[in-house]
Amino acid sequence: MEPEAHCKGTALQGLIVILQADPARYRPLLPGRLRTYIDDPLLVSNTYPEADLQEILRVIGRELQPDFPDENIYEMFGKLTALRDTEGVLDEAQADALVPGLYRNLVSLEQGIARSIRTSTLLWQAYHGSGRLKVSRLGERTLRTELLDFALPCEELCLVNVGYMRQLAVSSDLQCEVTMPSCRGRGDLECVWISEYGPDVDVSGLDEL
Repeated sequence: MEPEAHCKGTALQGLIVILQADPARYRPLLPGRLRTYIDDPLLVSNTYPEADLQEILRVIGRELQPDFPDENIYEMFGKLTALRDTEGVLDEAQADALVPGLYRNLVSLEQGIARSIRTSTLLWQAYHGSGRLKVSRLGERTLRTELLDFALPCEELCLVNVGYMRQLAVSSDLQCEVTMPSCRGRGDLECVWISEYGPDVDVSGLDEL
């Protein structure tokens, strides 16, 4: 029997904040086994079932999508997560002082765009217990990122990564469009994202990928 797929507590953190901010709204929507996430504190250093993350993500996504008709809610989650990771969050206990993002160095291009991209691919493993991202260059301004060896394919999670990748580019002052042409979570053979960099972006460093 294969071990249960798991994620890190950090992957659940933003979702649990939403649940615990409005327990009356979300408690009836969650299966009984998941209601403990409303009542119990989340330990970000612990691991949790990947299936729990994905089910909570879907519940919140279905509930909130009507409130944002012009945006994909999962891509929005990715954007907000990237902002938290790179630009930081406000700490109310410290009079809304800005707590720097844990991965703020990702959006610094001082060591080159290729190194920044390679480092960003490691973030998947910082959140999930399986899977890895592989980046290859398709053209002068085009990169292909593929998710390999992920135990529990999920379209919603891959859409979160679309928003995350787009926001990383924005925070790095890079013009870049990210699309997801295929996903195992919707029946395709592979999970792939395509990144197209704009004409004003210096892509010479991509030769190092």
